[in-house]
Amino acid sequence: MDVGDLLSSFQVLAGECYIIGVFGKTIPVRFSRFIPMVYDPIGFDWKAKFEEDFTQRFNGLMMKGSPELQRIFLASFPTDEILLQFIEEAYEGDLLFMHHPIPMECGDPQGEWGRGFLPVTPSLLDEISRRQLSIYTCHAPLDYNRKIGTSISISEALGGEIVDEFCPYGNGYAGVICDIALTTTDELIGRLLPLFEIPYVDFEGKKHKRIQRIAIIAGCGDVVSDMREAERKGAQAYVTGEIHCHIHND
Repeated sequence: MDVGDLLSSFQVLAGECYIIGVFGKTIPVRFSRFIPMVYDPIGFDWKAKFEEDFTQRFNGLMMKGSPELQRIFLASFPTDEILLQFIEEAYEGDLLFMHHPIPMECGDPQGEWGRGFLPVTPSLLDEISRRQLSIYTCHAPLDYNRKIGTSISISEALGGEIVDEFCPYGNGYAGVICDIALTTTDELIGRLLPLFEIPYVDFEGKKHKRIQRIAIIAGCGDVVSDMREAERKGAQAYVTGEIHCHIHND
């Protein structure tokens, strides 16, 4: 394979793995709302900056640099810190693969609330273009992927056996129901702390002495109806990245 074909080859392989092609025109995409929401108020022409196909699907190759792809960097959010490091370390043709196309300021549940989704600093995007670097993002297709998805990965890390799914999302489900070795609420929290390298778990609800079935939904699993569905399917604990937004607003 010629070096010049590597970026295109990566697009094909990633598209097949995550079924990117179905998004945008046929499936509602959350970032089709969030991206205009953060960029339009600051007058940033995101449709001109990003690849045309990305502006329709909001997944896939977001910014196209040199076709001579050399290295792939991985990150979750395009924070200023991440992009600055990428720019500093990357060579022409390198690609940054991320889960989200814009940063999110979540805040601290025990402190100040965050501002939510924010625009990427335009000057950093300009520098990425100037250096002929690429950005590829994959959101929902990664969340529900049943081989290397986000919720699946958490289940595997906890030694879970998936028995059901919940929260319809894209072409699949964002959440999984899995059976784990018998544990307690405190023991489960004790396993989550080092797994996610976090100082505390934002716990809500009642503690249990016997937990064997849990629900897992990576990212924002803050919809009450999803929690109720997981409970109906036998989940005794609900593991997610965010539980306050909709509860607080409702």
